[in-house]
Amino acid sequence: MPPRHRRTPIRDIFRVLKRYRRAHGRYPSLFRPRRFSEKIQWRKLFDPNPLYSVFCDKLACRDFIEARLGPGHLPPLLWSGDDPAALPLERLPVPFVVKCAHGSGMNVFVDDPTRADFAAIRASLAAWQAQNFGRALQEPGYVPVPPRLLVEAMLAEDDGALPLEYKLFLFDGRVELIIVRINDGPDNHRNLFLRPDASRVDVRFDAPIHTGPLPEADLGAMFAMAERLGAGLDHVRVDFLVSRGRIHVGELTVYSFSGLTPCEPASFDLELGRAWTIQAPLRRALAAMLGLARPDEDGRSSSNGQPRAGLATEAGE
Repeated sequence: MPPRHRRTPIRDIFRVLKRYRRAHGRYPSLFRPRRFSEKIQWRKLFDPNPLYSVFCDKLACRDFIEARLGPGHLPPLLWSGDDPAALPLERLPVPFVVKCAHGSGMNVFVDDPTRADFAAIRASLAAWQAQNFGRALQEPGYVPVPPRLLVEAMLAEDDGALPLEYKLFLFDGRVELIIVRINDGPDNHRNLFLRPDASRVDVRFDAPIHTGPLPEADLGAMFAMAERLGAGLDHVRVDFLVSRGRIHVGELTVYSFSGLTPCEPASFDLELGRAWTIQAPLRRALAAMLGLARPDEDGRSSSNGQPRAGLATEAGE
């Protein structure tokens, strides 16, 4: 019998089921997932890949990106540490963004220090550090990430506008979808869905659809970088920021939107789900529930100690 690994708690399964139903109006198929959003829930519950914690840690992920791409592909890092009181907010070059390394959405943007309340920022950071982001949404990759802080230079265009974001969805190393996010402000954006050939897809997600033209961007360069970063993974999302003609890697995401944001039409959830092949989902789910699932040497997960390629005949069981 293989060594025991993390057992999936039954309470987490019920929490995922209830949260998914509230978001989508139906329960997910966890053991034979077909939709992309269902496969995200399957991953959260049954895929114990330790590499996910590297991606969920914003500081460790920077090291991973540099190891695969070399230097010069990330926003400049201005500071890192774990104590909000030691954060030199008053002396940092503006504009900058302060981030918690252990969660998503825990960011503070500072472009005008005369209007910033540094004491309030430090208090917010300390409150975020006390939270375990992974347990809130049953995203286990976040659970062991230490609550560190980092400050990056905030990218912007010459006129002060926020950069475009390109979110590339990779499946087995292939780009199958691009979401372009046009940021009209910190809390306001539009989306454009593109296929790999740059043709548009009429999908509404969490914001209005962008109908206008886009500035030129080197998608080929993004594809090449994303494929190197996503090699060996059945699915990962690689985000890029394009600022002043330069491409920067933003982050790598394994729980996209936690699978809880519906799209219109709903059929697109199925279409994107078909691009993602999960090997032996039922067997691996049962192994995780019994505490038998463990990571293999290549960082993938298995229920019997054999490489995932040996389970290829059971895809979609």
